[in-house]
Amino acid sequence: MNKKLSCPVCDRQEIVESICPNCETDLSPLRMLEELPEVDKTNSLESVIIPVLPDLEPTIFENREEHRESESSSISNQQVLLFIVSFFIFFVLSNIFK
Repeated sequence: MNKKLSCPVCDRQEIVESICPNCETDLSPLRMLEELPEVDKTNSLESVIIPVLPDLEPTIFENREEHRESESSSISNQQVLLFIVSFFIFFVLSNIFK
């Protein structure tokens, strides 16, 4: 079923065709957009946070054997910083989407 459109060029109302009878503007792109199904908007934190988080791949050292023991026994500064930034982003966005 075709919806009635208004022409954005001449402002003619209730046009059923894909071409405006008054100014001959092609309304097919508008018609296609109008006939698209509605999509549910989600305000989930995951949809906002996941693209923002940095890559979790650990830093690669030139001399891996030399640093292996220190890596396994302590948390790196990069991991601490990542945790703090992630927590801050989560806290801010959770208050925004309330």
